[in-house]
This record gives sequence, C-alpha cells and structure tokens, in this order.
Amino acid sequence: MTHTLDFLFGIVELGSALVGLVLNPLTIAYFYRNRDQLSSLLYLFIVITDIGSLLSCLPSSLSMLNNRVPMLLSSPVICTLSGFVFNITSRFSVFLIGLLSVARALTLLLPFRTIPRIAYIIPLIVCLVFNVLLASAPLAFSNDGYHYESFKAQCSWGVGELNFVGSSNTTLWRGITYSTIILPWLIPGCVVIISCFLCITILAKSDRRKRAMVRTTKKAYSYRHITVTILLMTLVYTLFNGPCWVLYTVLLSSKLHPISWLQAETGLYIH
Repeated sequence: MTHTLDFLFGIVELGSALVGLVLNPLTIAYFYRNRDQLSSLLYLFIVITDIGSLLSCLPSSLSMLNNRVPMLLSSPVICTLSGFVFNITSRFSVFLIGLLSVARALTLLLPFRTIPRIAYIIPLIVCLVFNVLLASAPLAFSNDGYHYESFKAQCSWGVGELNFVGSSNTTLWRGITYSTIILPWLIPGCVVIISCFLCITILAKSDRRKRAMVRTTKKAYSYRHITVTILLMTLVYTLFNGPCWVLYTVLLSSKLHPISWLQAETGLYIH
C-alpha cells in the first residue's frame, strides 16, 4: 500500500513539475513586457521562483517512483543543489504571495495614493538574502551539509545539525527553529487571509455604492467578479497550505517540547 501511494505521489509530483516547467516559461514573457506594473513584477518573481522549486523537486519525484531510492540525489552535488534551491524557493514563494496580497489590498484601500515600488522591493530583497543565508547555513556550519532523507525523499538539513546549536532542548535551537522555519510559513498565511477579507470588504462597499449611483449591472458585475476571483484564489491557497499551518501552529503553541514529541509519536524528523 505504501509503495502504491509513493508511486502515485511521484506521478503527481513529476507530472505537475513537467507541466509547470512547460507553462511557467511561457508566462515570463507576458509579465516581463508589463514589468512596469508592480503586480506583473511580483508575478514575474513568483514564476521564476516556482520554476526553481519545480526543478529542485524533479529528483525527489524520481525517488518516489523508485521506492524512495535516492537515484539522482545519491550524487552529493545534485543533492546539495536540490536541497539548497528548494530551501530558498519554498520560503521565498510564500513570502512573495503574502507581499502580492498586501500590494493588492493597499491598491484598493488607497486608490489615489501611489506607493513607491521601492517599498515592496526592499522587503523582497531582504527576504531573498535571508533565505540564501539560511540555506547556506548547513554548508558553512554543519559537517553533514545537505543529505538525503528517505522519509521525505529529499535532501535537507536540521537545525540541531549546526555546530553552534547542539542539543534540540536549548533555547537557541527553539529560537532558530521558530524564527526560520515555523513563523516564515505562518505569518504570510495570516497576511494572505487578512488581505483577502479586507479586499472583499472594500469591493463589496464599492459594489453597493455603484449600484446605488448608477442603474446598471455592468460595473457591479465587474466588482463581484473580482471579489469571487480573490476569494477562490485564497481558498485554493488555504486548501494546500492549511495542513502545514495547523501543524506549525500546534508546534508553536505547545508547552511541551513539540518537535521532539512529534518525532516520538510519528517518527517524522522536522527540520
């Protein structure tokens, strides 16, 4: 049964990666032509980040198809590259979606005010540099570096493997784990959801005002269409990230040693 599920997951992962690697480059030209618009620039970064993430997942999908045998990931170079790129893109993509949600909400909230693009570019650069440094940590401060883990079929690393951290019971270990792994996933999720409801509220009020002023449904339909689009995109985002948010919320709020407890109960090794 486990082998069957692994194979099905590998097929889905490989198929999704191949589709994404074909379609994403086609959208780059469109967003690049409209890069003067902030939304197009952010979408351009999202697409490029997505391509990097898909490339880093290809070796993992092949391992899932072959009973979790490392295959390509048995090469130290490929293992390190795959783990390094995935560590950067997985966190950076979540941040980009949160930043895009903020930009959308501010555009609706302050329609007559132009927010300088640099206000979005600076946090984007800071986040990217932070993630590059974080992904470089095992290369600089760990004897093991990136290594293959069969239960995830990925090359990764653990905070406890860093030479200066030591035991997972220390305050330093907890601080690094929460600030670099748990919160970077939870905070953008909260931002996306809050921005969604803010946008819907603003659009709903605009819709009512338009219908009160003009006896036409064309503009009202436009506002409703935008509202439904934002809501659906947020629901899809929540559907795929919800389980991760629940897990990290439990780990963050537990008064016990949450990650050690999870490892003891499930055998999972959370990095």
